[in-house]
Amino acid sequence: MNPRSLPGRWRSLAEQQRALGAEAQACTLEWCASDLETALRAWRNEILTLDQAATESGYTTEHLGRLLREGKIPNGGERGAPRIRRADLPRKPGCHGGGVATCRTEPIRSASQVVRSVLRNGGQA
Repeated sequence: MNPRSLPGRWRSLAEQQRALGAEAQACTLEWCASDLETALRAWRNEILTLDQAATESGYTTEHLGRLLREGKIPNGGERGAPRIRRADLPRKPGCHGGGVATCRTEPIRSASQVVRSVLRNGGQA
């Protein structure tokens, strides 16, 4: 389940609760939906350093810096201190981000590296 879908789901549940006469529960669900939307918006708008952005995107700091210089992504910082808004990050295919380095930036060179990678990722290549 995608966290971004939860507010809509909770609002639907609130409508159901309200139809059943459970006004307090409906209000609680609506409050939770609004609170989560606010938190998600703040998370998406957070300004990251190039190191943080590289960890989340799967791209190197050099590549992200080049994208900033070329104007392909907006600079959320200033000249000499580049930053990238999380919502503007490109995502390397196969990387999930979320604050945890979840992809490889160097090529796998041997079968033993493949096995170690799979074991490290709980059976997921």
